[in-house]
Amino acid sequence: MTGLFGLALVLERLALGERGMPLPWLAAALLAASLTLALGSVQGVAQALRRRNAPESEPSRWRDGESVRTGGRIEPPGPLLRTPLGGCDAVLVEYSIYRVPSQARIGGNPQARPTPPSAKGLEMVSFRVRNAAGAIAIDGWASLAQFPEADCDHAAGREGAARVLASEPWRVSTPDEAVRAGRELLGGPAGTPLALRLANPAAVRELLAPEGEPNAGRWSGGPPPDLEGEAAVAAVRARLARHRWLLKERRLAPGDEVTVEGIYRADPPRIEVGRGPSLGAPERGIRPGLPDVTARREAHTALAFALALAVVAAAAHWLVFSSGGQFYRGLVDWLRQAA
Repeated sequence: MTGLFGLALVLERLALGERGMPLPWLAAALLAASLTLALGSVQGVAQALRRRNAPESEPSRWRDGESVRTGGRIEPPGPLLRTPLGGCDAVLVEYSIYRVPSQARIGGNPQARPTPPSAKGLEMVSFRVRNAAGAIAIDGWASLAQFPEADCDHAAGREGAARVLASEPWRVSTPDEAVRAGRELLGGPAGTPLALRLANPAAVRELLAPEGEPNAGRWSGGPPPDLEGEAAVAAVRARLARHRWLLKERRLAPGDEVTVEGIYRADPPRIEVGRGPSLGAPERGIRPGLPDVTARREAHTALAFALALAVVAAAAHWLVFSSGGQFYRGLVDWLRQAA
């Protein structure tokens, strides 16, 4: 891409120089960038079309350390989770408890607002995906960002929020604590059940230990709770009732049809979706829908994106070069006068 941009930059600069355009290097850089992005998107289209024609990699050809893509239904080999807010069966759940920000200002500055209290958690048990060749274990944490988000702002959801806040240990989401939590999340043995709960300091102050009230929870670095069991749940329930909260949940449930993309490991057989080379790779993970469905969707997205970039590049060149550059020259003159 760098070489393509450099070539486009030189050619655009020559074309602008021949026409005596003002600010030729600036215009050349913008035009070259639009052209490079448009041409570069062709590679993404080609890759998406190849994937649409072959949406799955053949399990018999999988080799240790290679990237693979497969799909099937979620299958738990053991006990399931019960999601904290929705009360549904799952193998993986992400949930958030977030207070709706108030309109209050601080010190008359409309930009200075306190950080709203929020708590987020995820829980996972071992699971596998059953495809045409059998069942393959999934290792590592996979984001559920592409799965539907359930609104749990109902009586059962609020009760679940009170119970998970009062009954489970929480970590205060400082930068250092988040790093330690991430290492634990991704560093355990294959198939390790995971549970991670992070609450920001504002959530601790408002829900677990308000000033002048008894502590009703456990958090990293905090003192032992003053209240436990149902007394702690009742205290947190009452504190939640003082404000409006957004309660959201995403889950991966038994029987869900998914596409899995990650690194195959042969000993023991598994697909890594959140460890090593898979970590941070946006195309790897778990997405809703079987491979043929997700491959078609990705091809349509790639085509639409490439078309949009082509339209932008064509419009930019038309605005600069049409009618001898009249529009572009007028724009530069207007900017100079405004400055």
